[in-house]
Amino acid sequence: MLSTTIIMAALAIGDSINGGIRLGALYSLGGTDIRLSSSVSSRFGDNYLDDSMVDRVRSELDGDQRIDGIMPLVREQMPVVNEQSKKTLSSAVVVGPKLDSITGFDGLIGTEEEGRTKVDLAVMQDGETIINRPMADDPDLEIGDLLTLISPVGRSDHKVLDIVDPVGILGGTESTRASAMFPDVSLQRLFGRDGYNMIEISVTGKEIVEFVTHDEEASKDVTKKLKLAFTNSDASEALFENLKTPFIRDALEKSWRSRSLPHVEAILTIHFLISKRGLTKLNYRRV
Repeated sequence: MLSTTIIMAALAIGDSINGGIRLGALYSLGGTDIRLSSSVSSRFGDNYLDDSMVDRVRSELDGDQRIDGIMPLVREQMPVVNEQSKKTLSSAVVVGPKLDSITGFDGLIGTEEEGRTKVDLAVMQDGETIINRPMADDPDLEIGDLLTLISPVGRSDHKVLDIVDPVGILGGTESTRASAMFPDVSLQRLFGRDGYNMIEISVTGKEIVEFVTHDEEASKDVTKKLKLAFTNSDASEALFENLKTPFIRDALEKSWRSRSLPHVEAILTIHFLISKRGLTKLNYRRV
């Protein structure tokens, strides 16, 4: 199981930035107020969270009335091609949410002119996709066309069910606007992975624009709650495991047998020994 880093997705935008930019950022984020991702991806390359981590997050937030959505998802970048037009995108954002958890995040999947998509997202099948307008424009795709993904396991075709505005879950990134959404099982199969590399959380709040709510204080409080839950758990487990090592156990037994150390000094000795073994960070990263 991996430790997690909790990122406040919407709170980095300060009051010094004008309201239009702030509103645009919130609109692009859609229902996402808090984003959880692995803290080890940059060092060890394994940034996927298993189902037990998803269950743990749900358990920590169970009964919290401020939460209106918890959505695990796969988010990656990969090449795509339109085999009919022979046009290719070297990199596009592909998103695979757990479809039965998408409530609270799906309000912006649609267009400004037509409103929300008419596609029943909960029953999307492997081999189907919804794409945003930049994804449609670059490789010249239309509804009903096949989008081909080039993945580690080969090429796979996905029928375009709808074309929507580039906001919310289909907003892409600042550098890569083209984005497509698939069932989570599709991307897990194509990348040969189980689990998810992000968990997004929606917090109730004041409606900023249609389908976009935000409450900065509630987001901060929920983030703090999660940080405490994960940090305390990881630290306790790390300390427990460290104290079981023969090196520290033998030193403690020797100290207590000799009665040469008062209680406080013994505790300080524990920390010193852990430090000598390179184990001072109790909220360590585990693989």
